Amino acid sequence: MNNIEIIISIVLVIFIFVFGLIWGSFMNAFLYRTKNNISLVNKRSFCPNCKGKISWYDNIPLLSYILLRGKCRHCKKKISIQYPIVELFLGLISILVAYITLPHPFSNIYTVSNPLVNILSYLFIFFLAFFIIYFCIYDILYLEINDKVAFLVIGLLLATNLVAIKFPFVIHTLIFNMHFGLGNIITGIIGLALIAIVILLSKGKMGGGDLRFIVIVGLICGLQNFYFTFLSSVVIGSVIGIILGLIKGKIKGLALPFIPFLSLGLLCGLIWGQLIWSKLFFFWGT
Repeated sequence: MNNIEIIISIVLVIFIFVFGLIWGSFMNAFLYRTKNNISLVNKRSFCPNCKGKISWYDNIPLLSYILLRGKCRHCKKKISIQYPIVELFLGLISILVAYITLPHPFSNIYTVSNPLVNILSYLFIFFLAFFIIYFCIYDILYLEINDKVAFLVIGLLLATNLVAIKFPFVIHTLIFNMHFGLGNIITGIIGLALIAIVILLSKGKMGGGDLRFIVIVGLICGLQNFYFTFLSSVVIGSVIGIILGLIKGKIKGLALPFIPFLSLGLLCGLIWGQLIWSKLFFFWGT
């Protein structure tokens, strides 16, 4: 790479990071407003404590938190550390998604012949990650899922899979490929039935929010990845649950959000699900 290419690469990384920061800032507002049924468009940003309006210069992701020393300009109440953490996390997620979807010197599976496809892949996976992270944080904070947002995402993914039945497409990344179509719709239905059975057997210990989120997982991962996705989420959730239970001295009756574990399982399923599936079929065939 020559000096000009290095400068362009640095500028692009900064742009991608700032793009993620902006959506991280929106994520915080999205979490608060969807929980409290506040319009996302008809009301300016405000302090949850004193309700004072937040000016644009106090609403710059990460930077404003640092300059204000983590306090509201009006009432001086401390701003939750959640805000800069979520902003920074989405910024890093944006860079990670760009790394696995956009052409760069460390990847030899892309060509620049159709950059629009790469950009669309980046945007699709970034916003998919945005909503999954939203559900994870919402579940951690409130131990529930927002039905309106859940049904919106289910509708969008269902439409994506229906389109893929007529016009098949695959989203290629550096670490996994995403297939869409009828198989994903069937997987969403299977996941729905599976979690419904678990809820009945557990006598309501698993929440109905998990029922809606597993449909989202099925619509994303497809049947080949679903088994490993679900198994991974159960194993991860059990291990973390036991560790937290031992720390708190209470395992029975410990309430844990399961959506973050399902999300980690989904990531494991996308990366390793097809490999495990092929190994199983090879084993059964010998």
